Amino acid sequence: MPNENPYKPEKNRVNKEFIEKNYGDTLDRFNAQYLGVVLYGSFSRGDATLSSDLDLLCVAESPESNYIEYNISVAVYSVNGLKRLFESGNLFALHLKTEGYIARDPRGLLNDIFASYSPRESYDDIWEELQKTSMALDISEKEFRVNP
Repeated sequence: MPNENPYKPEKNRVNKEFIEKNYGDTLDRFNAQYLGVVLYGSFSRGDATLSSDLDLLCVAESPESNYIEYNISVAVYSVNGLKRLFESGNLFALHLKTEGYIARDPRGLLNDIFASYSPRESYDDIWEELQKTSMALDISEKEFRVNP
């Protein structure tokens, strides 16, 4: 049976045809301002709904502030900052690499950055920080599931 929801393609992958048809002009507009554009979040995962925002990561020569424009959340990273995230095995970089859709990359810059991802030997420091933070919440898993 064919998929009835254009936001959610089969196999939980980005529906590139839908994105280009409905957001191609928007992606082009952002690409004109920046060096490249990555779509990530619910649209790239294929679980967007009518109320979902469009999550874009834009690459600039130098750092800029993130912003929201209508239903578009824009995270702006400098080329060097994004490279550092990928080369250091940052978990957000892993998220972008595994679920992101490089929507515009006229110079091949994003492909090179994504290819530079190097996982850390250990994420123990992050795990320890999460454990400390969860203790500060002072709530059991059972309570959380009842009152999320």
